[in-house]
Amino acid sequence: MASGTNSSGTCPRCGAVRLAGRSVCIQCGMDLNSAAEFVRRQQDQAAQDSRLRMIKLAIAAVVVLAVVAGGWWTYARLTAPGPNPALAYPVSRAKLVRTFFYDISTNDNPKLHQAFLLLALSTRKKYQAHEARVWQKMENLNRYLADIFGRQWINDFVLHVSIGSGRPQYVAEIATERFHVHIVREWPLAGAAGSGAVRHYGILRVRELSLSGGGASQAAQASRDVLGNLIGNKIAANDVAGIHAAFSDADAGKPWQIKQRLLPTVLRPRAAGVRQCIYQLWPVRQDPTVRLVLKRIVDNPRYAPDLQHAAKGVLSGHVMKATLIANQVTDTH
Repeated sequence: MASGTNSSGTCPRCGAVRLAGRSVCIQCGMDLNSAAEFVRRQQDQAAQDSRLRMIKLAIAAVVVLAVVAGGWWTYARLTAPGPNPALAYPVSRAKLVRTFFYDISTNDNPKLHQAFLLLALSTRKKYQAHEARVWQKMENLNRYLADIFGRQWINDFVLHVSIGSGRPQYVAEIATERFHVHIVREWPLAGAAGSGAVRHYGILRVRELSLSGGGASQAAQASRDVLGNLIGNKIAANDVAGIHAAFSDADAGKPWQIKQRLLPTVLRPRAAGVRQCIYQLWPVRQDPTVRLVLKRIVDNPRYAPDLQHAAKGVLSGHVMKATLIANQVTDTH
């Protein structure tokens, strides 16, 4: 019998009984002399299949773990408390006020947005849908101060702090102007992360800066811009604001509102309605800023004699009642 064959046993391929003395399976025709090699190949194939199964199981396990871990991470992100918006506010009330006025002085939209973000959360929520109108109010204030004190008015900024009724009072002084700033502490929101023990502050309101009713000022500014673009004449375009100021209710609003409405027109010698606006300053003639502007008119030869005469009368407090009434001044005292 040749080497590699057995005289008994079964065929490794089909399992038929192997006949003694035969080297070929009588059922499948397999060469029984190569049976050992066939068995080895089968064992190798089985081992390879086993390894592949193990690899597939390992990959499946990794995928399952990744999905589970990703699910937990997403759940944690969705249910975790959000950042505390109060932490974005300054911890110094003095820095808060200075930064607010500095941002307004730049007259730059990104800075105006930063100034808006310094308003208290309750104030921001109230005006969130009309932030552009708040920007317009801030721009108007910057223009008002720049017309009187120059574009670098922020250089004259001085902050005064006084204690009244147990609570600090913050007053921003810019030359002869005063702005009373009401500050509140920003408390952590319920469930917000990072509450901490450090106090943060926001601006609840500025008494001399109204943030509501921006539609009229926007309309006046838009009309002035459109007219200026059409005729290319800045002086004539400014007449829109002068006419609007002169024919508004002369005594309407608080003293600071009357000033901010009238002085930008009064400062332009050739603006329409400037004479009427000068007389309409009568109710606030004792205000330091109003007196400063009236003195400039009296000393400035660019103003017509009748305008200088009107300014002298208001400044000295000697104007006929009939003249005041004729210029729509109702508070003639």
